[in-house]
Amino acid sequence: MYYYPYDAYVAQPQQPPLGFPWFPQPENRIIETGTTLKNRTGRLSIQFRKNFTRPPVVVISPYWRGQGSQVGYVETIESVSRNGFTVVSNNAADNYYINWIAIQEN
Repeated sequence: MYYYPYDAYVAQPQQPPLGFPWFPQPENRIIETGTTLKNRTGRLSIQFRKNFTRPPVVVISPYWRGQGSQVGYVETIESVSRNGFTVVSNNAADNYYINWIAIQEN
């Protein structure tokens, strides 16, 4: 077994393998983020501040402020449109939030 000190190796940028596409630069993306309170069970519609030109990719994550435990149900994205999206679950509390990010490639 070899031991390497924590700072002994620093990764250097490398060319991706042949056939692996470069990701577009950030200026080629429209990104919107938010945190929304979910204090009732069932569906919750979240509106974007500005409309996208087409439905973006949306990623969500629960945030249960002040709780030392896991959430009871998985948040599920039910639908996404140019102006918002809908999540559904049986999670709800006065300190339960949905963190989200919406990304559209230009």
